[in-house]
Amino acid sequence: MFTLKKSLLLLFFLGTINLSLCEQERNAEEERRDEPDERNAEVEKRFFPIVGKLLSGLSGLLGK
Repeated sequence: MFTLKKSLLLLFFLGTINLSLCEQERNAEEERRDEPDERNAEVEKRFFPIVGKLLSGLSGLLGK
C-alpha cells in the first residue's frame, strides 16, 4: 500500500510540474502574439477563408 501511495504521489508531482511548464510556455506564446504583426497575421488567417467561401458560394449561385 505504501508503494502505491509513493508512486501516485510521484505521478501527481510530475503532472503538476508538466502543467506548470505548459502554462509558462503558453504565456510566453501569448506575449509574443501580442506584437502587432502577429495580430495582423492572425486576422488575415481568419478573414481570407471566410471571403473565399463567400466568393465560391456567390459564383455557384451566379453560375446556375
